[in-house]
Amino acid sequence: MAFSPVLPTVLLAAVLLGCTWVALDFRGLRGRGVDPNSQCLCANEPHYELPMCPPGSPGCLNVKNGCKFKVWPVIAVGSPPSLDLVVKNGVDAGEQMQFVFPAKNGEDYAPGGRIYFFYRNPDNITGFPIDAKPGVPVNFVPQDYMQLFEFTLPWNEEAQKHFLDIDVSQVDQTSVPLYAYAGNNCGGVPGARCSNKECNKAYSACPAGALYKECVGGFRKSFAAEANIGQCQSPRSFCADLQNIEDPICKTFNQAQYRALVTGLGADNVPEAIYGCQCNYMDCDKCTAINRGICVDPSDKTHCPEPAWKDDPAEWYSHGLDQNHYSRWIHQKWNNSYGFSLDEGSGGGNTQCRFGTQLDVVLCPTCNQD
Repeated sequence: MAFSPVLPTVLLAAVLLGCTWVALDFRGLRGRGVDPNSQCLCANEPHYELPMCPPGSPGCLNVKNGCKFKVWPVIAVGSPPSLDLVVKNGVDAGEQMQFVFPAKNGEDYAPGGRIYFFYRNPDNITGFPIDAKPGVPVNFVPQDYMQLFEFTLPWNEEAQKHFLDIDVSQVDQTSVPLYAYAGNNCGGVPGARCSNKECNKAYSACPAGALYKECVGGFRKSFAAEANIGQCQSPRSFCADLQNIEDPICKTFNQAQYRALVTGLGADNVPEAIYGCQCNYMDCDKCTAINRGICVDPSDKTHCPEPAWKDDPAEWYSHGLDQNHYSRWIHQKWNNSYGFSLDEGSGGGNTQCRFGTQLDVVLCPTCNQD
């Protein structure tokens, strides 16, 4: 869907820790062309001009909901997690919000930070700690009915600045397509944009329900009729349940040549160990090669990975070998996102943007934005 250049603003109820709401007006969305070979990746990277962080703030999160359904953003920080933000009223279709990070100079903010975008009202999700108070740890945050986004805002002592470290990951599941960029408010200067190459954009411009409907190499779950969307659970998460061990997704790596690679407790569930690259139980390089389909012989380290294929993304997933079909599919649907735990390199989702402090997220983005 195309967005109007002038959209309504909204002030949303939330649980906050030392932060502020700002009513916003999102403007300046620039059009881009669509790649005819993909419904999800654009011919040119999409770009959104979202509101600047307030002057003097340590950084902020902008969330724009381009979906046709309501979403409920939640920020969890630390381990065990506490909830710095719960948008109890949700963000309606076409609306937007801004959250100012409660960071302090000289201190990291949000170690182990996660942003959840729930597409079902958390009030209606079993076990959700809806009355959690900021700074007070909760037992857990449900992993159903949501799209996950990982981030932290560390402090760099040498530069005396914060910067965003974001991780767009589909390692456990994928559901709601989104756009994420961490290169604005560079160095804490409103409107300044970082130019370093590490400030990548991650996005999927898939239609809202496409990831759930297609779900290649994964397992469909957590469908919400009110949003007409659900999760595609990754093989790592699916195979973690031993009841699924005989499913074809799990049996791919539950073979003798793979069982021989996994030691210790990992041997209790070899598919989980390989899909999850549990390096304390197996060789990391072999695990990465197996997931990418560039392991000719699992017993021979000189050909697992095959040297000529190791560093060339064009060779990954293309030789008819056992592989992580879910991860292959993720890279067809997402730009700069992890498909499995050690999915570094081309198309990996980790971005350490120095020194961007404005995190812009658009849910259900489009290639044609004008």
